[in-house]
Amino acid sequence: MTMLQAFVQVVLVALGLCKIQYSRERVDLVLNIPNNSGNKDNITGKIIIIIGSNGSGKSKLGYHFEAQNPKDVHRICAQRALDLDDNITPSSFNDANNLILYGEPFKIGIESYLGRYRQVNKEYKPCSTVIHDFDAILSLLISIYNDEMSKFYNNCKSKISSNQPISSVPESILDKVKRIWHSVFSNCSIDIVNGKIIVTNNNDSECKTYGASDMSDGERVGLYLITQCLCIDKPIFVIDEPEIHLHRSIIDKLWSEIESEKKETQFIYITHDMGFATRHQADHKIWIKSYNGTYWDFEFLDNSNLPEEIYLSILGNRQNVLFIEGDNGSYDYQLYSLIYPNYYIVPCDTCTEVISRTKAMRKLSEFHHLNCYGLVDRDYRVDTEIENLKNEGIGVLKVAEIENMFLVEPILIYINNYLNFDDSSRVDASKQTIVQKFHSDLNFQVRDALISEIKYKLDSYDVKDRDTEGVIKKFEDILTEIPVECIKNNLLSKYEMAQDYNYVLELFNQKGLSNSIAQNFGLTNKDFKATILRQLKSEKHSIIMDIFSLYLPSIISHE
Repeated sequence: MTMLQAFVQVVLVALGLCKIQYSRERVDLVLNIPNNSGNKDNITGKIIIIIGSNGSGKSKLGYHFEAQNPKDVHRICAQRALDLDDNITPSSFNDANNLILYGEPFKIGIESYLGRYRQVNKEYKPCSTVIHDFDAILSLLISIYNDEMSKFYNNCKSKISSNQPISSVPESILDKVKRIWHSVFSNCSIDIVNGKIIVTNNNDSECKTYGASDMSDGERVGLYLITQCLCIDKPIFVIDEPEIHLHRSIIDKLWSEIESEKKETQFIYITHDMGFATRHQADHKIWIKSYNGTYWDFEFLDNSNLPEEIYLSILGNRQNVLFIEGDNGSYDYQLYSLIYPNYYIVPCDTCTEVISRTKAMRKLSEFHHLNCYGLVDRDYRVDTEIENLKNEGIGVLKVAEIENMFLVEPILIYINNYLNFDDSSRVDASKQTIVQKFHSDLNFQVRDALISEIKYKLDSYDVKDRDTEGVIKKFEDILTEIPVECIKNNLLSKYEMAQDYNYVLELFNQKGLSNSIAQNFGLTNKDFKATILRQLKSEKHSIIMDIFSLYLPSIISHE
């Protein structure tokens, strides 16, 4: 086996992804992809994700879909300008709609969709022209909103004149935009007042407001995508690079909210972002390998592990990798995704998998040029083991369990202040509860720590020999060399003397510890953890990170 073949095999094992089950309603599509056998494969499904490396022909495929059926397909290009005026220019519905769809306020037949891609030299470049239609889509939004309000007003007048009860105010298209915006950018609210965009930072004590020109790129692209999808009335949307300018913590949320609002719309996402491609639910995932100018070499992927070739073809665009314990729904994954946003987080079932995958990837670093790390709980590890893991690129938490991160004293104090309690009695009671539980469970803790240390020492011995008798002899010698009674006594003494709260969290291995103290703050266990995670997602991120960084391994940067 060559080094490259070995690398392919290791990558497949190391970056294996869990099987995802999908239950979306299937819909029929008329679009197709010319394949290398001279035929055309029809694309069916409600949500389609197309993935491939840079230069594989993904954008050209997006344009191919649009050209097949320009009447029904709306393509949101990757090259989209984010320039935005503070004032929205009023426009009629037809003028704004035509400007977005055809590049001009009027159209001459359906072929004029190419007008969107006309450059200054009058050349048409559908895959590289930068689209300047942000102002137009906002004008269209206001036009649709005004039409809705006019119809509602006239309906009310009609009912009043005939002595009929007036209907409740329906949710307008502007209301929907604001609702989706706030569900994604939970710290801010957005509105349009007197033709101006107003964003309010709800976490600021002074409720700071700002206009369109001061919006971040992420906020602008979020508004752009929401209004495009809600205002354009077409059954098929092709989204080229749905992740661009968006923090990955909100990408799935944004598109899930839009999909939920546009239940009858078909979404085709074209991306090279493996994080989005693997996390977002889809009816089909299609891997584009190459394009020769006439047809595409591609493969339909099932919903199990992605093939190794994908990793190799786009690995150069991937983020650094962090292997962690748990699965996609665990607190490990939720917490580490927020703490390490610049890493591609790969959950593993066990700490053993974390260690083996990290070692395998780091041994072949000359092929992928990525920084690969592992992160495991402290559990019952001794200092020697922690140092050895550090040398292998595997960091160890400074608390026994990931859940203990939610219980460190500075977090308890923060939650106490956040909930506006006027004294520290709840913090003190919580600390006392944890310490008491630790000592009531002391025998079991010492037992498990003893087992862990014996296993570690056994792993450090080499029992290989030329024959069976030699192996048995070596093993018998090892048993006499490991001072089990001495280890037990040392552990018992250490655990019995542990009274400091921080030291107890370093030693105490027990799932569900936060169940014991959440009620002290008037919260359920789920709400207790969710409150901390929400703070980590908010503008208080840096405050929470300053606390968590005290308990994180120094070898893995979280900047």
